[in-house]
Amino acid sequence: MNSSEIRRRFVDYYKELGFCPLPRAPMLHPSISIFVISVVENLL
Repeated sequence: MNSSEIRRRFVDYYKELGFCPLPRAPMLHPSISIFVISVVENLL
């Protein structure tokens, strides 16, 4: 069984229990610009 099959089974199981998957979202706050992220990456 590969990782996509495990994920599908996991999601299907919880959907049957009445849960809804959340939409994917970035982990960073929207106020942080991509420019700031690129500058920080270049400093590391």
